[in-house]
Amino acid sequence: MFNSLREFYFKKKTNPKADSQKLIRKIHELPHWALQQIEKELSFFSSSKISKERIKENLTRVEKTFPNQNLLLFHIQIKDNKILYTPFSSHPRLQKWIAFLRKTLKHLPIPDIDFVIGIHDTYDDSRFQELIDIPIFAISKKQSSRKICLFPHVEWLSHNDFLF
Repeated sequence: MFNSLREFYFKKKTNPKADSQKLIRKIHELPHWALQQIEKELSFFSSSKISKERIKENLTRVEKTFPNQNLLLFHIQIKDNKILYTPFSSHPRLQKWIAFLRKTLKHLPIPDIDFVIGIHDTYDDSRFQELIDIPIFAISKKQSSRKICLFPHVEWLSHNDFLF
């Protein structure tokens, strides 16, 4: 039993190239329903140009409409395989998500991209929905919402070793 625990806590470093190949294989093995879900949710934004400026405009509009409410929205930027995010927060949900992105970037380059994640439990308020015209990646949504795109809950992200 001690050896099993030791292996669990002190995993030997594996071959990063093999880990990268394993991750790529897992991505290509996504179930058909998952690919359909991703395509459906992002299709509402396919004709719109989502820029860094547009993201900032949306976040500013939301902050002005919902002052003194911590909506837990974060602008994530991946540039040259480095992650930047604003505003700064040590919230555990955000930090788990950032850790997952960093781990992914060790195995797979991600093109430069800007996006918004929301780590609050819900963004289904109709006033909020009317304000935004960019996708918000969140852990839950109403099925009818076209502006929220689902991503895995942070509890799942914190147990992601099976991907690598």
